[in-house]
Amino acid sequence: MSEESTTTPPSEADDSKSAVKRSLLGALGFIQGDENPDPDPKETDPITPPANESPNDEPLEVPPEEPGEAPEAPEAPVTVLSAKDLRVTRKAQQPAKIDAPDPVDPPDPPDPVDPPTPEPKPTPEPKPEVDAFEDLAKNERATIKLLEFGEEKELTEAGTAKDLAAYYRKRNELVQKLESENEFEEDYNPRDDPQYRKWQRSNKPPVDASSLESIREERLVTTAEDRALERMRKEQSAKDEKWESLMKEQEQAKLKPQIERMVSDFSDQLLSEMPEEITASLKTGKQWEQIEEESPIEAPIVKSVLNQYADRAEVVISMMEGAVTPDRQNPLHSELGQFVNKQAKLLLELPKEKSLRNGKAFVSPSAFKGEEGTWTFSQQDILTMLKKKALLSAKNLIDVEQKKYSAIMKKQGAVAPDPLGAASTSSNSPRVNPSSSSTPGKGKPQPRKGLFDILS
Repeated sequence: MSEESTTTPPSEADDSKSAVKRSLLGALGFIQGDENPDPDPKETDPITPPANESPNDEPLEVPPEEPGEAPEAPEAPVTVLSAKDLRVTRKAQQPAKIDAPDPVDPPDPPDPVDPPTPEPKPTPEPKPEVDAFEDLAKNERATIKLLEFGEEKELTEAGTAKDLAAYYRKRNELVQKLESENEFEEDYNPRDDPQYRKWQRSNKPPVDASSLESIREERLVTTAEDRALERMRKEQSAKDEKWESLMKEQEQAKLKPQIERMVSDFSDQLLSEMPEEITASLKTGKQWEQIEEESPIEAPIVKSVLNQYADRAEVVISMMEGAVTPDRQNPLHSELGQFVNKQAKLLLELPKEKSLRNGKAFVSPSAFKGEEGTWTFSQQDILTMLKKKALLSAKNLIDVEQKKYSAIMKKQGAVAPDPLGAASTSSNSPRVNPSSSSTPGKGKPQPRKGLFDILS
């Protein structure tokens, strides 16, 4: 796709704008969709009451101290679970198993149908190479090949091989002629014929036997040297591969603590923005088994999504830090490549001025060459969009399971309890860009002028 959007008809522009609204670019500070406008801080942000007031603006009652009452002992510190406690380590070099489906985007408008491509004309098969000396005997052809080697090594004059082939043909013609004339004579040998001997005396071969022997010896030496060099080359190549593998292992060992730390930070941030009932329970120091009993719908989904997207974050970080080589055959690598390309395509569909960062034009990662005045997704940008996708996935999955649970309870004639806050619009519901804000204008989100502090 070209780096700049072209002028499109109004209908196509509307479809493009709708697709951008459905993307994850909101996590990077771009225009948000109408279906998910930025919340008004006055309406959704919790208001912390002053220290001397209760949430209902009533004064707090402080009970008088009884004389002789011993002060309470300080509570023991609460051990809070982190994302690391919920991580399930996957085997090295194996893609993560994807159990939970991701949120399904509405289908994009169909692309214009291109005219059918005419079938290419069949390429004619190449003509087989014809041996110029196939009419000669096997031993004659071997001698000619030896002379060609001598010509290549400048051990004999150029053209000697062809002259010898012409000599063989003339001699063979004479032999066939003599055999035809004397076909009824018993024990006839054309080489004993006086006519043949006369021809031999007047037609000498272009190379003598001693020269052929010298060329043959040189070919034996050259063949032995070539084989030795090939063996050495293979041995050196194996050593080089072993050395490169060792260096790569050492580099990976150096990068491993850094990658683990970055994945841990990503996981902790993701967990901190999960549904409020889960995060609130974690802060109290409860064990995960207890949290799963209290939130049987939300807790397993949170853990599953956390592990899946921590695995994705690990792959992104490992590839961008150079610890892992991208592999198109790896399903997780392929999925992440398609994810990044899709977001880049949607960003390029915006007007150019809407995708500027510090005055620089956006370029797809696959086409980015670091040219002046351009930018592309950084590692942090990709992780930010992955985190938003994870939060949306968790929210959608919880909504689906809660609806199933409510339907089952309704069929049984029972009243399902109020769903937990995972699917509600509480302040801890999946939200990816709490620090960004939009200029209010009659309740409609305003287009952003560029990228904000979430990418700074």
